Amino acid sequence: MNILSDFAFGDFVGWVERSEAHHVARRNLVGLTPFDPPYRKSPYRKLPRRTGFSLIELLIVVALLSILAAAAIISSSPSAGGQLRAAAHTVAEDVAYARSLGVTYNSKYTLSFDAAANRYTLKHTGADATLDVLPAGVRIEYSNSTSEHVVDLDDTPNLTGGVRLVGVRTAGTTPTTVTTLEFGPLGETSRSEPTVVWLMIGVGDGLRFISVEVDPVTGLTTIGSVQGTPPSGLVLPADVAAT
Repeated sequence: MNILSDFAFGDFVGWVERSEAHHVARRNLVGLTPFDPPYRKSPYRKLPRRTGFSLIELLIVVALLSILAAAAIISSSPSAGGQLRAAAHTVAEDVAYARSLGVTYNSKYTLSFDAAANRYTLKHTGADATLDVLPAGVRIEYSNSTSEHVVDLDDTPNLTGGVRLVGVRTAGTTPTTVTTLEFGPLGETSRSEPTVVWLMIGVGDGLRFISVEVDPVTGLTTIGSVQGTPPSGLVLPADVAAT
């Protein structure tokens, strides 16, 4: 009986030792310390490393690149309104230059507008013939002679959107169509009412207009907002009239 008991006890001790050795080997295999329970996984176990991108990630990248490319194209192509405002600023600068010549030389200078040819011309119209030759300056580009400065809207470098001169109207109680704008020695115009230069761009329903108004007393300009309504009293060219 004692022999069987000793054998059973020894067998139990051997089983415990084998079990403990198994647990130690398992801990060493998965990176556990002796203080960790045998069922806890090592926090340092490496996950499988990914290589490349998934299809969804590639589609997201392609979509973002498409959006950025479209935004770049739009930003590099000026809108019709932007072209119209740029043309209005060009006209306002030339009006201011004609006014400054009148004040500087104590004489009269006139801008003549030709809507059919889409251009306007600056000349000296005062009594002193020695001033007929326009002074050389940054805003002067001589055409056929040194006595005039012609601005052709079709050939202006910073205007490439087809901006056209509609015409010039007075803005008084009885508006009339005029073709000239004259400045005197004090910077004033020869009229008692404001003079408005109208520009346009586009065709049909896409027509847009903008005004450059000149004060009769100060000769200073005010640029209006871009609008879709044509100016009253001015006849639009047949090739751009709204249908």
